[in-house]
Amino acid sequence: MKKLFLVFFSLVSFLRIVAQTTLTEAPNIETKMIDGTSFFLYETLESGKFVAIYFYSTTCYSCREYAPHFNEAYFTFNSNQNNVFFIAIEKYGTNNDVREFNETYNIDVPSVSGINGQGGRIHENFGISITPTTILINHDKQIVEQHIYPPTAENIIEIIQGYGGLTVGLEEFETKNDNSLLVFPNPFFDALNLTFSSEKDGFSSVKIIDTQMNTLFETTIKTTKGKNKSQIDLQNLKDGMYFVSLITPEGNHLTQKVVKKSFR
Repeated sequence: MKKLFLVFFSLVSFLRIVAQTTLTEAPNIETKMIDGTSFFLYETLESGKFVAIYFYSTTCYSCREYAPHFNEAYFTFNSNQNNVFFIAIEKYGTNNDVREFNETYNIDVPSVSGINGQGGRIHENFGISITPTTILINHDKQIVEQHIYPPTAENIIEIIQGYGGLTVGLEEFETKNDNSLLVFPNPFFDALNLTFSSEKDGFSSVKIIDTQMNTLFETTIKTTKGKNKSQIDLQNLKDGMYFVSLITPEGNHLTQKVVKKSFR
């Protein structure tokens, strides 16, 4: 009996790890959330946002365990105010069931119920058979993460940041964004070219800053009056979104967003 239990437990654990949508392109979602707000997946993606979806059931024990983790990630990425939209889609329950679930487990993520919001149909359209399943969709409607497992806040945050998800508002950083700073290619693989103008000779400081405002790279560039070109080697950076911060000799602060991506 003990061996049978261990086999069964191992099988369940295996299924949780591999259980995921087999789709690579996301079908559209047109539904209403429990607060009556309409949600259109393609429209949200076309606005430049990633979409993270937590497929779950209110009666699922593991769903209850991991829902607060998804909620923590939702707050970390500024409650859908930045470039990532979080939504939880339930499978069987009514709007009232989902409201009760959210109150019990302190969930603030926009939610869709299985019955009133047709979340069950959405589960079927995405091929979700086991819950919870957490996926990530990019701007091109591609399901870049078919199953973030385990769906802890740490895993979700790290993975989304790797694709360029912002955990701070742009207004907090881009206090002065001058288009005279040109960065290319973007996305880049290992080296990044900078083109900018200066009003006088001297040295410019360059910093590469991640979305949590950590400085990961810093250097100085000899600068002449007029147009300047330079290249910096960033091959050791992980894939993700960064800010290039450049201060010219006269004190102009120029910033641009870039994406590091390994082209494999």
